[in-house]
Amino acid sequence: MTVYEVADCMIVADGEEEAVDECLSVLSVRKQKRLRKELNQTDRRELDDIIFAMINLTKGEIEAVYEAVIDLVESRLKKARSV
Repeated sequence: MTVYEVADCMIVADGEEEAVDECLSVLSVRKQKRLRKELNQTDRRELDDIIFAMINLTKGEIEAVYEAVIDLVESRLKKARSV
């Protein structure tokens, strides 16, 4: 696939483009919070919910994703402090 072909790819499901655009508009103008607070923000959860629904994740799988993200970020921060 070439770069110009990427623009023609369907990234979000039909009917979700407006909701995703709205979420991204809100997220792009506010300051990001610390990870745990960020993951609980309404606007962040709204975007996450759209994406998770598109890939058909169950509630348990979604929680596993959040736990994995938190573990990964905490691990990277710990490593950065040790250097």
